[in-house]
Amino acid sequence: MKKMKAHLRVDELADYLNISRRAVYRLIAQGEFVAFRTGGPGSTLIVTSESARQYVKKRIREFSLEEGLLSGEAWK
Repeated sequence: MKKMKAHLRVDELADYLNISRRAVYRLIAQGEFVAFRTGGPGSTLIVTSESARQYVKKRIREFSLEEGLLSGEAWK
């Protein structure tokens, strides 16, 4: 897994997660990532790496539980 910076631009996060920028914007709108703008309207949107880590952890946990790889007890 690549090492992340403290804050990521949308394109950097999309590359890290191997998803489209559009998907990142959709996930931001759904509240999956903590994001903020560096200035006024139209400025760069930045996502915290901690929220990206939490998202990845959540997705791994969901996948593992769905596939029966781990029991719910292992993730408490």
